[in-house]
Amino acid sequence: MSPDLPAVRAGHLLSRGLWSEAHNVAQDLHTPTGSYWHAIIHRAEPDEFNAGYWFRKIGHHPVFEQMGVPWDVDAFTHATPAQREREIELLLDYCKRTGQ
Repeated sequence: MSPDLPAVRAGHLLSRGLWSEAHNVAQDLHTPTGSYWHAIIHRAEPDEFNAGYWFRKIGHHPVFEQMGVPWDVDAFTHATPAQREREIELLLDYCKRTGQ
């Protein structure tokens, strides 16, 4: 899939440490996946309050189940570095597979 897809672009930018650029893309994605990227970006800032807000906005997302931990906004807001890395990989893969 092309990195020209907005959600894929947000993930690639974030993976490269381009927080501000990733945020600019994610804030215009009005979908659960866009909210997910937005939450991850604010968690990386770090802005736990804002990250929690965006995690709550997601609702349900297929990546939650792939993470292998029960969905809990606080657990996802305070994820370990290894969980965060895995989460970004899974969400980016999801975006590529679904053409987002």
